[in-house]
This record gives sequence, C-alpha cells and structure tokens, in this order.
Amino acid sequence: MISEIVFNTSMTGYLEVLTDPSYAGQAVVMTYPLIGNYGICQEDMESYKPWPDGYIVRELSRIPSNFRSEDTIQHFLEINDIPGISGIDTRALTKS
Repeated sequence: MISEIVFNTSMTGYLEVLTDPSYAGQAVVMTYPLIGNYGICQEDMESYKPWPDGYIVRELSRIPSNFRSEDTIQHFLEINDIPGISGIDTRALTKS
C-alpha cells in the first residue's frame, strides 16, 4: 500500500486525529514524543472508526494512565487493522 505521509504537531488529541475522516488514505506522523499515555476513550472519537492507513510515532506508551481509558492505543490500532511503527525520530522526519 502506498500512502501520503502527513504530519500532526498537536500535543494532545491523538484519538481525535486517528478518528478524523480528513486523514483517510494517509499515514500520520505524530511529532509529539509520547503517544498513548491516556489510552482510548470511545467518547472522544470524532467518528465511528479510525481513518489513517498508518500511524508513526516516537514513543508509544504501553500502559495508559487515565481513569477514563477503555483500551490501549496498541489494541485499538490492531483491531482496526492500522499498521503502526514506533521508535522513529518523528521531529527529524518532519524537518526533512
């Protein structure tokens, strides 16, 4: 699959980014260094499903720490068949 790579520089709102239909057909690079720290809360979704073709982050939080969390971002991506990659210097990638 070939996708357009786009960058998102927001510090919060990764679930809103994932469920924003404007990202359909694109792979999203999140420049904020830690993603997934507050987990997934269905109430915060912008639409009924995630839209990106891929998700690229610097560091993925494995254990969410928010009382509203219903799921982890890893599981959310997995059940929605969205490939993700972590360990990428996303800020350097954005500057390139």
